[in-house]
Amino acid sequence: MTGDMMMDRETEQRFEAIEVQLRRLREVADDPWRNQPPTLIGGARELRPALKGPTLLPDSPGFWAWATANASAGDNKWSYTFAEIEKTGAAYANWTAKSGGRTGTMYNTVENINDDAGVQGNGVDLANLDPDGGPYSFAIQPMPNSVPVWVREVPVTGGTVEYWFAYESGVDGECD
Repeated sequence: MTGDMMMDRETEQRFEAIEVQLRRLREVADDPWRNQPPTLIGGARELRPALKGPTLLPDSPGFWAWATANASAGDNKWSYTFAEIEKTGAAYANWTAKSGGRTGTMYNTVENINDDAGVQGNGVDLANLDPDGGPYSFAIQPMPNSVPVWVREVPVTGGTVEYWFAYESGVDGECD
């Protein structure tokens, strides 16, 4: 290559990142099932998730996973350690960790606006969990382990990727 034709490594990496994004956009644009609800295709071999709704992140491929642990990431927010899973039989249950599947940390889009006061991402106003300062001990809970969720890769400025899913956090507690 001549001096004019050589690209520095940074430029080459930018082109590679753009190519990956274009490939993902083409995959989504070419997918006739993109805006359809979950559907079994070819018997029970492939489950197509719906890609609509304000908490889902469109135009990026996804995969099934479940949380294996969680850690606090702020007030009423958690980061979740995950393992990619696959469906191994019909109906409920029959989900197993995928051999050689992805693992890492994922975040819940519904928890994104949560903090220590006011209405949380699941629609619950924290003031209503103990409105009179009475004998209640209710709180927003993290997603339980082993719940299958559809996870999406989300590119972050700077070239990294995060994993995000949508799950309505529950509320639990007791009356004293």
